[in-house]
Amino acid sequence: MESKKGSSIASGVINLANTIVGAGMLGLPGAFGGTGWLSGMILIALSAMFSAHGLVLLSKAACLTGRPSSFYSVALASVPKYTILIDLAVALKCFGVATGYLITISDSMVDALDHVLLTGDPENDEQLIITLLISRHFWVVGALVLVLPFSFYRTLDELKKASALALIFVFMLAGMIVAYANGIADPCMGNDENADSCRGEVEPFTNVSSTISKVPIFVFAFTCHQNIFPIVNEISSLSQSRLNIVISCSIGLALVIFSVVALEGYRTYGSFVRGDILLNYPENSQVTFLRICIAFMLTLHYPLQLDPSRRCITSLVKVIMNWWRVKKQTKVGNVTSMKLPGDHSGGLEMKQEETLNTGKALKEGNLYYENSQNDEKQQKVDADDKLFYMITFSFLSLSFILAMIVEDLGVILALVGATGSTLVSYVLPGLIYIKIYPHMDLSKLLAYLQLVVGIVIADSCRGEVEPFTNVSSTISKVPIFVFAFTCHQNIFPIVNEISSLSQSRLNIVISCSIGLALVIFSVVALEGYRTYGSFVRGDILLNYPENSQVTFLRICIAFMLALHYPLQLDPSRRCITSLVKVIMNWWRVKKQTKVGNGTSTELAADHLSGIEMKQEESVETSKELRDDNSYYEMSKQNENQANMDFADDRLFYMITVSFLSLSFVLAMLVDDLGVILALVGATGSTLVSYVLPGLIYIKIYPHMDLSKKMAYLQLGVGIIIIPLTLYFILTKQVAH
Repeated sequence: MESKKGSSIASGVINLANTIVGAGMLGLPGAFGGTGWLSGMILIALSAMFSAHGLVLLSKAACLTGRPSSFYSVALASVPKYTILIDLAVALKCFGVATGYLITISDSMVDALDHVLLTGDPENDEQLIITLLISRHFWVVGALVLVLPFSFYRTLDELKKASALALIFVFMLAGMIVAYANGIADPCMGNDENADSCRGEVEPFTNVSSTISKVPIFVFAFTCHQNIFPIVNEISSLSQSRLNIVISCSIGLALVIFSVVALEGYRTYGSFVRGDILLNYPENSQVTFLRICIAFMLTLHYPLQLDPSRRCITSLVKVIMNWWRVKKQTKVGNVTSMKLPGDHSGGLEMKQEETLNTGKALKEGNLYYENSQNDEKQQKVDADDKLFYMITFSFLSLSFILAMIVEDLGVILALVGATGSTLVSYVLPGLIYIKIYPHMDLSKLLAYLQLVVGIVIADSCRGEVEPFTNVSSTISKVPIFVFAFTCHQNIFPIVNEISSLSQSRLNIVISCSIGLALVIFSVVALEGYRTYGSFVRGDILLNYPENSQVTFLRICIAFMLALHYPLQLDPSRRCITSLVKVIMNWWRVKKQTKVGNGTSTELAADHLSGIEMKQEESVETSKELRDDNSYYEMSKQNENQANMDFADDRLFYMITVSFLSLSFVLAMLVDDLGVILALVGATGSTLVSYVLPGLIYIKIYPHMDLSKKMAYLQLGVGIIIIPLTLYFILTKQVAH
């Protein structure tokens, strides 16, 4: 709980500075290796300046919206349409950093104990206790145990003693790096042949592309903006001047520490410095002690990432719960108002009352963001106990699982720095300030600059990819795009089953489905291609390294496709059922016709009355022949009946088992998924997605209007795609 007096400036400085100086500090000497020391000093100073300015912008916005403040409250006041996305982005960013801390804690302990416990004697090194203590997974569990006691504090002020202790570990780390840089300790211990063999060139500048690629590391190093809101909420005698003192002291302290660590670390090893500078140092008792200190330091940093993520998730959960409550009330109001008129004589008055209540609920449904804001202001900053503990345990559990799976901290730091940290430190502070403050002054001009710099940084961190390739290669890939969006076979069950059937409701289903797929496909395609460029393979999973993350991803894909399979089986089974019923009906009519002819012949030979019976049978036969000519119309009626009653059990199971069996046999025989996707996309998918929709609409609708012209276009595009893409696919296969 927040105390009545509030927290002090010193408490805010300690907590904010401790949020900044985390695992990112270990990557700064390596960043200098990619930029040169002079470029690195300029970038680190600019990063500190923009980070401080972003904190000032957010603190001003928080003071304007009032306490309790959060990313949600200031986003709601400035960009209400994107509040959920902003909270989600901040929560994921903090979650990624916290997970990185668990990985670093476990790696530090393993490296430290590896030097202490392993002697080179197989009998000693293969003992169960030794194997356990140098296991990374054991120390991930240990890291989780270490962070647990600090994970359930409800305010940052309660963490000030833990943050102060963490800063002591930071100063010890900086002191050790200075000692190695100035010869107090030997950084090249163990290199007997050449004492300077571990040192590379120290340069003031490097090339532009290498320098730009290191920018996210500097951005990530100073990211602490998610914790400015708890400081605003808890500080005593709230004023912008007191907040500016907290910000300037925190950023200033971090700038001094980072500059010393980066410059001295780079000066020690030059161009040979690695992404994690601890990997450069010799394995001795000092470095072992240093690794243990880092593990404890990051243990004390973990809650400073958990707390803002938990606050954002709490806001999201409350918005969703409030929206669900309003929606439920609206449904209850509608149902009650429909039932009341037929109950008793006073039903009319009750219906009018329910209608008013329903209208009120609908208004609430349209304003659920405003209601959630009011609820947040009326309630305390912390979530109720049940929600607080549920979110905390979920955060810890997911973070623990990812830390057990992911081994490469560099990947996490690069992704978080290039996306989440740039968003939190540059884009959001500038955007929020611009939207909240109406007057154009120096602060607003600097906010525009902050926003533009953030956008440029995020864009500059992208790899080089080609915007175009040759025509034949492009055309040969068209079927894959066609296949990706093919779902037309399932529109008919939706039409049959949707409530209150209307074209507008169907258009909503179609546009939302295609829109969601478009967003997902665009992200996957662009980011996957950006990762590997021209080396990307037909199945991108084949590009990724064979590690535990990709293994887990493959398992998820297997379960996802298992759930997709019935969505292909169902329309296929419906079509096969229709075909079987048409064939069965045609066969029945043909058999009845033959039986009728044979019966009339026998009767003519046996009895005089056979002539009359033959004439009667001929009439029936003639009728059945007419039926034979129109068996498609009969099958249509039977199909409508079948759609209402579904196929009989025997036919249903026979078709299902046959489908599964043939699919299984083909899957056992065919190894190349790319060929199947290309051929299906070029023929079946193009037929279902382009040719048939256009052709059916043209034949059904008699009047020529814009829709019919578009149908002709759809048909024409499909007719062109099929032969053209088949030609390029087959010629490519022959060439191979």
